[in-house]
Amino acid sequence: MLKLFVVDDHPLVIRSLSRIMEDLNAEVVGSAGTGREFLKTIRKSKPDVIVLDYYLPDINGDKVLEELNKFCTIPVLVLTGQPTIELCRLVFACGAKGFISKSVQPEEIRDAAQIIKEGGRYVDPGIASGLALDHLSDRQRSPVPLLSPRGKQILLLLKKGIKSNKIAEKLRISPKTVSAHKDHILKKLQIKSLAELIHIDMDGNLID
Repeated sequence: MLKLFVVDDHPLVIRSLSRIMEDLNAEVVGSAGTGREFLKTIRKSKPDVIVLDYYLPDINGDKVLEELNKFCTIPVLVLTGQPTIELCRLVFACGAKGFISKSVQPEEIRDAAQIIKEGGRYVDPGIASGLALDHLSDRQRSPVPLLSPRGKQILLLLKKGIKSNKIAEKLRISPKTVSAHKDHILKKLQIKSLAELIHIDMDGNLID
């Protein structure tokens, strides 16, 4: 079961996430309402992922991340009600592994946390394309290089026509994790079905 530590100054948010995560094979094992409280209590907790609200009443998420990095390697998913490209860049520069909007469904928060637990990165689909476009040079760049190593591995297997349950067996991960990666890949590449993958190579270029 995925274990989460939630940092948010709204008790209702923490209670809601705690209740919903129970139905998603995840558990909130700790929580804090301020950045300073979190930095003290996280030392006694062992979650898989930290879900951190960026805007806290005492110190913002970038400062929390800077302090956290001095003694902790637990991956952090930054949650915000104001997702922007600039903020996304900032939190990743400070050591976050994921960035997601508060407006998404709880299932997506859970999936994002699972992805970064496995060593990947996650960017909210609502700004992922803008982030990629922001890095355009003279030639167009693809979202494919932004996928985690596991995401690229699953993409390659999907392109070969291998079914999700077989991918789960081959990689020794759960079908739910494969499904989360698959949904993330489709959103990253801005395609609607797996059938469209045959038109994209592993560099993200369209194939005639």
